[in-house]
Order: sequence, then structure tokens, then C-alpha cells
Amino acid sequence: MNTETARFLNELNKRFYDVCASSFSDTRSAAWPGWKKCFDAIDSACRDGDAIRILDVACGNMRFESFLQNEMGKDRFAICAVDTCESLAREGSETFGLPVRFADDVELPLSAESLDTGEMLFNQRDIVSCVLADEPFGFSGFDIAACFGFFHHVPGAKARAALLDQLCDAVNPGGVIVISLWRFLDDERLACKASKTTELVRIDLAKALDFEALEQGDAFLGWQERSGVYRYAHSFSDEEVEALIGGISSRTELISRFRSDGRTGDLNEYLVLSKL
Repeated sequence: MNTETARFLNELNKRFYDVCASSFSDTRSAAWPGWKKCFDAIDSACRDGDAIRILDVACGNMRFESFLQNEMGKDRFAICAVDTCESLAREGSETFGLPVRFADDVELPLSAESLDTGEMLFNQRDIVSCVLADEPFGFSGFDIAACFGFFHHVPGAKARAALLDQLCDAVNPGGVIVISLWRFLDDERLACKASKTTELVRIDLAKALDFEALEQGDAFLGWQERSGVYRYAHSFSDEEVEALIGGISSRTELISRFRSDGRTGDLNEYLVLSKL
């Protein structure tokens, strides 16, 4: 995928979440079952009872932070949550009653050692733009780098591989990288909805988007029957998952790979990797 198309798709998604932050957050309150399956890997990163330093890339409405607090207690971890949409994070932090510090003046690069035990820090970053510009995130020294429900919004296989590489950069040797990969086109109902919405997008954005630049598995999704509201998403195949794993095989060891979540219990594929 060319950079111009990738940037257009990123802007499309940013507009979606700016417009739909509140209603989207309302539908995202429960923890994913797959997080619990990842929990053993997260827990194993704790060093002799020390607090775990976690980087949550694309935190959304911060329900993963709520999950961690409920599962671990706030005195067992510190977290830096990153997202493009601050309003979505604020919405969720209020809903879940999280003690999040929203800092407009976070200095980068940021080391995990600067986080106090129990701290929840939010940093607004346009993650996709950073990846497309080959710009380092500026985070280092973490025990865990998590990225849930976001890889499908990253346009292009090259950019997704670069994001995974940056997640590896953010953790210490022996640290854990945990990601989810949405496979919505494997589900007949979701595939049908995506197909219908994609046809609408082909009409509405015919003059704005180069559809020939899209890749296999790319699609568009709507939201609550709202007219003209679209978001770009990519559905992963077995081959693409293998390629992501292979791309960082010299830097990581695959600890676990499994599918979970959704009505069918298999719509997300999880990768849990340990940095060498």
C-alpha cells in the first residue's frame, strides 16, 4: 500500500473515533476473554514481586487498564497508555473510575523507570502516523507492550510489521509483547456487513480513495446504521499472521498463539512473544 492511501485511511479512522467516541465507548465495557488467557504471560513478567511496567498502545477507552486493576490491584503495575483519540480515553477513564493522569507535556523519550507504582499515565500519539513516518514511538524499558484491537486499523502489511517491531523496541530483554489480530472476515455475518459497507464506501469515496491500492483483507465497517460514518479495517489470514511472527523471529520467541473472543469465540488471534 502506498503512503498516500495509508494516510488517507488513517485520517478516515481518526475522524470516525472523534465523531463516535462516546457511543463507541458505551459498547466497550467488558474485558475480552482472550486477555485472561494472556494473563499468565503478563504475570510471568513480574520480577520478584516488583511492579510490572506496561505500555498499552492504542488503549481506546482504557478498559484494559480497568481489567488490570481488577485482576492485579493497582499496586502491582504502572502503565503508560497511548492513543490517538484522547476523548475516547477520557470517556473510558471516567466510566471505569480510573486515576489516569492526562499529561499534555509528556517528554519523550519516556522510560518505564519514570513511572511510579500504581501510576496510570495517558499520552496522546498518532500511532499510525509515527509508523508511516518511520518515527520511533519514544518509549523504552517496559516489561510488557500490549496492543489490543488496533492492528486491524493499521493500513498496509509493511506498516503493521513496523508497528510490531516498535513494540519490541519498547520492552526490555525478557519482556513480553502481546497483540491481538482481528479476523472478522472469517465470520459470515461480519463478512457480509463489511462487504455491504465497503460497496457504499466505493460509491461515497470514489473520487477520494485509490481503491486499487488496497490489499487483500482490507474492508470498511460502519457504525450503528449512521450514514456516511466509516472506518477502515483489515482482517488477518493465517499467512499474514505467520509473516508477522517471522518478521521478528530473530528478536523474539513465540510463547503462545491462540484464538478467542466474539460470538464464535475465535474472532481475535493472539500472539504472546518474549523478547530475546
